This record gives sequence, C-alpha cells and structure tokens, in this order.
Amino acid sequence: DLHVIEPSGEDCHYGYRQTKSGGLITCDITDGFGPEMYRIRKAPVGKYSVKVKYYGNRANRTKMRSKVYFTIYRNYGRDDQTVRFQTVELTNVGDLQDVLTIGIEP
Repeated sequence: DLHVIEPSGEDCHYGYRQTKSGGLITCDITDGFGPEMYRIRKAPVGKYSVKVKYYGNRANRTKMRSKVYFTIYRNYGRDDQTVRFQTVELTNVGDLQDVLTIGIEP
C-alpha cells in the first residue's frame, strides 16, 4: 500500500484517501498489481515522505517477497518533465518502508 505523509503530517493512504490540502490516493489496488497513485494539484510547501507498506492477508502471498516498482514524475506534462524509476523489495508483512522524500519549495 502506498502512503504519502504530507508536510501537515497527514498520512494519505487507502484508509484516508483524501487530505485537507487535496492530496489523493487514486485507488486501492488489492490484487497486488497496481498501480496505486498519489496526486496533488497544488502541493503546499514542505517535505513529503513516500512510503510503502507490505499488506498481505493471503498465505501464498505473505510467504514471498514483493517488489514495488515506482515511476516518479517531476513537472508532469511540462517541457522540463523528468521521470525516475525505482524498485523497492518488501519482505515482511506489516513493514512500512521509506522510499523517498520530496521537498516542495516556494
């Protein structure tokens, strides 16, 4: 599961899908294949912490490692858009792992 901690401290995730500042988890994918996406149109200044949680409730899934593939866009849809790819491996059910921190400047 995708978690984004906003500068206000709000944790945007499957159980709290929209924040006061407009952050949104677009959908909660439960079959394990994603994508789960976070978006915010006008991000408040500050640091955003992106995390993933290994959620599992099926024995065949929880006995194996899971890989999470990230596609991170900066300046999406603009001429200076950049794309970064990252892979994170999760091994223990319930683990909440840091992926990256993004800072929004004024």
